[in-house]
Amino acid sequence: MHRTPAPGAEKKTTIVSGNYLQKLLGCTKNTLANYVLDGLAVRVAKNKYDLEATVPKVVRHFVELASGRAGRDKEYDPIKANVMLKNSQQRLADIRAERLAGNLVSLEAVVESWGELAEGCKLTMLSLPSRARARIHKLNGKDQKALEAIVREMLTEFAFGTQKPRVPRDRGEMRVE
Repeated sequence: MHRTPAPGAEKKTTIVSGNYLQKLLGCTKNTLANYVLDGLAVRVAKNKYDLEATVPKVVRHFVELASGRAGRDKEYDPIKANVMLKNSQQRLADIRAERLAGNLVSLEAVVESWGELAEGCKLTMLSLPSRARARIHKLNGKDQKALEAIVREMLTEFAFGTQKPRVPRDRGEMRVE
């Protein structure tokens, strides 16, 4: 190990061999080569390293790793990921508590209830023409058929919104494509 003054600087630089730095840092030759690639170890010549520049960088790197602020993947932020995990866990706990308290309804129950409601509405609407003919004695069979067509159009609008159903000519089924 010898000291050589850096050009234009008054402080001295300690230049050490790769073997000495490996022993000091407790690492292998490959690890030291990776430190050079990562910009942690400062190589000044073949198998010669700047001790004062390398050790603080390596120590800072391990402090950041230990505190969760650094990693190999620059896109991955462990602090942000940890916050997201904690938020997700809290949300899951809140949902479970709401479900246990009976404040949440399962999707299956909603779908089943909605289906029953829609079926009841459909049957009630389809009965409108015959009810109207029973109450309004002036209506004839042709009027009842016209009312049935209007009710079916309204049900179709309700079921499909702005989409127009396609009615195949061979069968009376309606399908939306």
